[in-house]
Amino acid sequence: MHKYNIIYRSPNKEIYLWNGNGFDKLEDEEREVLLYSGQSVKAEDASEALAAGKAAAKMEFPGDENPDIKKVEVKVS
Repeated sequence: MHKYNIIYRSPNKEIYLWNGNGFDKLEDEEREVLLYSGQSVKAEDASEALAAGKAAAKMEFPGDENPDIKKVEVKVS
């Protein structure tokens, strides 16, 4: 089963991870794919999480008129 993280990249290239309620800033681009409880979404829930993340980004980052929201597959070792 595939799981994804929902990532927001700000216009100044800062990376934020969707936690289900808001965004947590990531300090290192290599940490773009994380697996924390409540921060990854199942494949069947990805579309809904993307939409929720985009709506939240518009509210949380009002200066960004076209938020860059994407899903990133969580790699399982």
